[in-house]
Amino acid sequence: QQYAVQSIVLLRVQDAGLRGRPAALITAALFATAHMPNPGLVVMVFVSGWVWCEIFQRHPNLLVLALSHGWLGTLVFVALPAIVTGRLQIGPNYLAHFG
Repeated sequence: QQYAVQSIVLLRVQDAGLRGRPAALITAALFATAHMPNPGLVVMVFVSGWVWCEIFQRHPNLLVLALSHGWLGTLVFVALPAIVTGRLQIGPNYLAHFG
């Protein structure tokens, strides 16, 4: 996911002429929409995606971002209740269990 977000989406948004915070926000929004219809996950992914994009623009290191993504995902799954995380499910699986 980090490769797709940073190396494909963020760079294409930058190729379209956006830089800095606008590029990070648009990329984070696109990343968040891929996690619909889970509202808790969409919000968490938007915020974390924005932070990761801002970091990547300053220090392009996919390995560190991928590791932090895995660590944060595990922490969220373990520490937050399913009503907030939707068990990190998206699409039809989310709707079947929480819809």
